[in-house]
Amino acid sequence: GQRTVSTLPVVRALNNFKRANTGDISNKVSKGTLTKTTELMENLLERSGVMAKAKQADLSSLIEFEKSLQRDIKKAMPNSSFADPVAVAELTKLKKAVQEGITESLDNISPNAGANYRALNAAYSDTMSNLLPPRLGAAFAGAAKGEYDALGRMLMSGGSTSAIEMLMKSMDTAYATAAKAGIDMTSVAAKDANTARQFIRQGYVKNIFKDVNEATDLTKFANKAKQLSAPDAMARAKAVLGPENFNDYKRVVNAIGDTSDQAKSSLFGLAMRQKELQGITAVGGIATAASGGAAAAASGAGMILLAPVVLSRIVTNRQAVNHLLGLNTAVKRGIINDAGIASGMAKIFDSLDDNAKEDIRNEAWYN
Repeated sequence: GQRTVSTLPVVRALNNFKRANTGDISNKVSKGTLTKTTELMENLLERSGVMAKAKQADLSSLIEFEKSLQRDIKKAMPNSSFADPVAVAELTKLKKAVQEGITESLDNISPNAGANYRALNAAYSDTMSNLLPPRLGAAFAGAAKGEYDALGRMLMSGGSTSAIEMLMKSMDTAYATAAKAGIDMTSVAAKDANTARQFIRQGYVKNIFKDVNEATDLTKFANKAKQLSAPDAMARAKAVLGPENFNDYKRVVNAIGDTSDQAKSSLFGLAMRQKELQGITAVGGIATAASGGAAAAASGAGMILLAPVVLSRIVTNRQAVNHLLGLNTAVKRGIINDAGIASGMAKIFDSLDDNAKEDIRNEAWYN
């Protein structure tokens, strides 16, 4: 079997963390983090009290021990039922202490074991520090799809544009690091860096348009859209979307911003009028339209476009954007009838890939 070593260095690292963060009057970390630290130490001891003795462990057991802490961090991530940004920050510091202890333990197996583990953590640490604005602090390579959506939402206000650009670029490093660590990515939501970036962008755009869609009348709708054209807002959008999606996003934002009481003949004006009259309750129409075909009946076609998930999938697909803006122009010029609008909507949805259509169907029915 694999050679085992004493876990005493890990116990010592955990104990040092606990002592450093426990004060006479108040503690530097939450009670939950200190409780977790004690729990981890107890797991590594043969018995408690003055006769306590550290257990022996092999390499795989030590790595699994660290992974268990990473799972706790993931549970506290945004979009989780137990979302707790403070816990994420504190547990991440605790994990670093655990890693230092594991490195020392592995040095006792062989110099190569400790060095390789240290190098992997260094690469991962570089990824972590560059991956997100510091206050968001977590890696997303291999995350669940909903976590990318949450990250997109956080990027609406979190981090500078330079930090966001670094985040998007560092996805390549994150996936390379995951591959080096031997992590199986075949069953995760985003199997590569490009897909991860796409999910983040879609999450960002969806939440941007969710805010716009909260407008209750045509004027407020247009004004909210125009706010997206402010220099700061555009700079942030460009950092998130990159050159491959930003220009299409800008074209759609400008088209929505042109909607006004004096230009109600636009496709987006039609959408807002339908919303005012009916309320956006045509979830069945949205889900059916996502399947493609002329089922996107003209009576609800414009309203479908106000669904943030729909706009987010369109904006990140150039062909769909071209169909959308072409249809908008035709409506503004009054050169299209209801059947033409239904046909135009079908072309937009036919341009989306199967994953985008599935996302739209799922959100339409379940949200």
